[in-house]
Amino acid sequence: MPLFEKERSSPAELEARLRVHRLPEVGPKRFSRLMEAFGSASSALSAPASAWRALGLPGTCAEARRDPLVRDGASAALAWLERPGQHLLMWDDPCYPALLAQIADPPPLIFIAGDPSILERPQLGMVGSRRASRPGLDTAKAFARSLAGAGFVICTQPGRCRFCDHQWSGAGHRRRCASGRIGCRWAYNRRARHRA
Repeated sequence: MPLFEKERSSPAELEARLRVHRLPEVGPKRFSRLMEAFGSASSALSAPASAWRALGLPGTCAEARRDPLVRDGASAALAWLERPGQHLLMWDDPCYPALLAQIADPPPLIFIAGDPSILERPQLGMVGSRRASRPGLDTAKAFARSLAGAGFVICTQPGRCRFCDHQWSGAGHRRRCASGRIGCRWAYNRRARHRA
């Protein structure tokens, strides 16, 4: 699988988008504001901090652009994308899920492990408890199985839906896809978990 879904995306622009995506206090709305103002992530990263402040962005956003943690996070995402079955859909990609694009602040980047076309099917997100009881785990698994059997894709965010992670941690990738489950990982760093 190529690293980027669109032919016109250069490797430098892909890395720049991944870096902007990892900046603290930059969620979907601020990401979009930067792209509209500068035309590309590469241009946004090279713009002076004063231009970022003129857009109403906090100073921490512009200051973190050259942070090694941001660069390392982008490099880790690129390495992840090199593995088989890993995909990245960007907000301006023709394959970006149409229904998701209609919300007020769609995620600018979607990291997908598995078949990206599954995102066009009806979806339900499952969120669980960090300390779910055994009956709670069993109930969640039964709900997910039943809903997947009815044609819904069950979305989880690894690390956030611990009941699903633990229930299906031993399941093979094929079994997950067959049940309609897909793990949607938003590559936010720990400092920015509040945005997820």
